[in-house]
Amino acid sequence: MGLHAKLRDAKRAEKDGKFEEAIQCYRSALKQDPLNIQAYSRLMVIFRKQKDYRSELKIINRAIENYQYVQTHHPGNRDPSSLKSATKELAQKLGLLDEKGAPVFQADHLSKWIKRAGTVQKKMS
Repeated sequence: MGLHAKLRDAKRAEKDGKFEEAIQCYRSALKQDPLNIQAYSRLMVIFRKQKDYRSELKIINRAIENYQYVQTHHPGNRDPSSLKSATKELAQKLGLLDEKGAPVFQADHLSKWIKRAGTVQKKMS
């Protein structure tokens, strides 16, 4: 079954209140595409609705780890010297690169997940 079919089935199961089925479909989608924002986000929502904060925190941390890994290990991020010097200099002046020349940009969903992780940890305390 393709990724889009899995996501469609998951959304339908979720809408019908079949949360365990939806969770399995979203997890299956993540096996196929470990960076699927929709699957991560919907799993977080389901766990939040069920007040299953441990599972929500686990999926948040997994999503963050996967996205941070891609950010730091993406071929374009490994060798900043491959950027033209003028582009690199401009990016540093704009604050888009850290002192080592690695990108500091965080996608919007990543920032939200990091914030949510803190909220969930507080609820679990």
